Formats: sequence, structure tokens, C-alpha cells
Amino acid sequence: MKIFTKHLLVIFILSSGLVSHAQWSPTAIDSNDITLLKQVNGILFTYSYDINNPGGYLYQSTDQGNTWTIMDTTLFQYNRIYDMTYDSTHNLFEAIGNGIYYSADGLHWVHSPTPWFGDGITYIDSALVIASTDGGVAISTDSGIAFTPSNTGLFGPFYEHYVTRFNDTLYVSQQGTDVVMISTNGGANWVNYSDTLNFFVNTYFEHQGTVYGGLYFNGLVYHANNEWNYDTTGLPPSNNIWSFADAGDTLFTGGDSIGVWMNYNGTWTDFSCGLPPQTNVTKLARVGDVLFVGTDNGLWSYNLGTSCSAAGIASVSAAPDIEVYPTLTTGPVNILSPTVPQSVTLMDMQGRTLNSWHHTITPDLSRYASGMYLLNIQLSDNYSTVRRVIRAQE
Repeated sequence: MKIFTKHLLVIFILSSGLVSHAQWSPTAIDSNDITLLKQVNGILFTYSYDINNPGGYLYQSTDQGNTWTIMDTTLFQYNRIYDMTYDSTHNLFEAIGNGIYYSADGLHWVHSPTPWFGDGITYIDSALVIASTDGGVAISTDSGIAFTPSNTGLFGPFYEHYVTRFNDTLYVSQQGTDVVMISTNGGANWVNYSDTLNFFVNTYFEHQGTVYGGLYFNGLVYHANNEWNYDTTGLPPSNNIWSFADAGDTLFTGGDSIGVWMNYNGTWTDFSCGLPPQTNVTKLARVGDVLFVGTDNGLWSYNLGTSCSAAGIASVSAAPDIEVYPTLTTGPVNILSPTVPQSVTLMDMQGRTLNSWHHTITPDLSRYASGMYLLNIQLSDNYSTVRRVIRAQE
């Protein structure tokens, strides 16, 4: 097992002379828009929505992202998930998106009868707290079966978008003049925490005791000395900053069209080597010594024991244009790509290899049972991609 102190981890990241340059690697969840990426109660969850073939899937991994299992394909096909928490009083996973969902094991989910939806959910003092654009902040003490509005002091309801907590303080984002509101009594009432901040906050993150905020259309900020301070040294302009993660002293962030950036000792540095150019980063999560990033082009991973540098970024070209069709088949699948793949590997949804073909553009799934599979397409020594296909029942 690799054990890193926070200082040793930073040395591994920054000391390019000691290790070879590495790149981000695509995972089996490829070419889709990631709306959730979060480790909850020891399990890593992600939600992937295919904008080209409308429909989505909720996945979980119990081995730090090495293999993934799809949840209820019918329940979550068109119901995106945006956030998740764990209700330790009722021993339930709770998720929010186009509705409220709960699960005892993270595998089998039930749709709550409540009509609430939103993009933020957290747990505090034996209660669930959600932020919903159609009803403001609401609280549930019965594991999400029923919610009671809790908007005292807020500008809304109908203007709240995201809620989270750090220790005993709840943070909520709202439109209007007071864009950051906090509650220190479990959401019973809210007070303004915006200071001079005028821009809507997409997300909050606590790094070494300091709260950071990703702004809508205006970079990112951190809260110190009772005020919000802009933190953009070296960071390129971004329409939105969507997510944060950290590893020891190092803070990571991502946003629209800028990929991933890291901050150590006060300066932001590009950490996007291997990601497609102009990548929109929606989610970040660190699990052990692996950093995961959710994008509008699937889920990617990076081993933090290796080095990423500007030289490595400059050597990365745009990802090849690859098309796989039909994605629903009873036999052959066609691969349209700039070159004939070196190899095509068929895997089940747990990542286990079932077959491999070399120098072909027409792998055949006819002898396999109906169900969902993954095709790992290796074009060259430096590029591979994973696509999802379904073996239809005859």
C-alpha cells in the first residue's frame, strides 16, 4: 500500500526530474457528460449522461475506481443525479437530481415520492438538507420521504441551487444580491455571508480550513479575514468553475474549457496534460493517490505519484475522431477511425476481459449473451478509448 504524507505527495507531483511525465487516462466511462463524481461512505459514485444517445447511468465503484457497476438502468436512464450524501441515522445513501432517491447498499435504489429536485444535498443533525430551484431549501427527518421548507432569511424560495456543510455550518448558493448564505443551526434560519461578493457560487470546498468557492462566470474565491478574496493568479478565464479536490498542500480545480489546474504555494499551474483540448471539467474527486475528473467527454483518472508538466501538455494533440455503430447490435460492430486499431478488447461492465481482436474494424458480439459491454479501442501506443455497446436480445 502506498502511504503519502501531504508534503511527500506534493514532492511527487512537482519534481518532474525524478519521474517520467504522465497523462490523464480515460476510464471505461467514456464520451459522456459527468454530472456526479463523489466518494460517499467509502464508495465512489458517478453519473454519466450520453448527450448523443439520450440516456444516463449511475455507477458505483468499491475498489477506488478500478471497476464499476451500473445501478438500476431504468430508474436512472433519464433521471440525472447531481449530488449524494449518506444519512448515518437511517443508514441510507441519499441522492438528488431529477427527484430524490435512497438506497441501503448503494446498489438498489428507490425513488422517493417527494416531488423535490435540485443539485445539492447534505446531512446534518439527523436531517437531510436539500437545495432546490423549485422550492428553496428544505429539510427531511424521515430519510427523504417528506421535506419541509426552511427558507427563513433567504432571498427565495426558488433561487437556491447548491448546499453543503463544513463541520456544523451549512452553506447555500442563491441568486440575487446575497449570493452566499450560511446557517449554524441546522438550516432553521440563514444569514448573509457574501460580504462584497456579487457573483453566484457554483460549488464550495474546504481546503486546510479555508472555504473556496467556484464562481459563475468569474473564476474562484476563498474566504479569509471575514471577506471573500479572488484567487486567480495564473488561472485562465473561465465561464464557470465547477469543482475542487485536494491532496495534501495541493488544491485542484476545473471549469469550462480550461481543463484541470493545480495550486501549490499560491500559483495556479495547468494540470491538464492528456485531456482533450478545451475540456469542460464538471467534477473532481481524489480517492487515495488517484485523482478522478468528470468532464463533458467522460471520466478520466490520474495517478498523483507521477508528474504533469507544461512540456507534457504541449505534446498532446487532439483526441482522434472515433465512431462506433451500431451501439445496439446482435452481432458485428463497426469502428470508424482515422487508422485501423491496434487492438479491440471486449469487456463486461466490471472491466473483465472477454475477448480481444487485432487490426480489425468489425468486432463481432454475436456469440455473447444480451447485455451491456465495453469496447476498449487501442489506436496506438499513446491513445485508447472505451465505448459502450449493447448486445441486443434476438
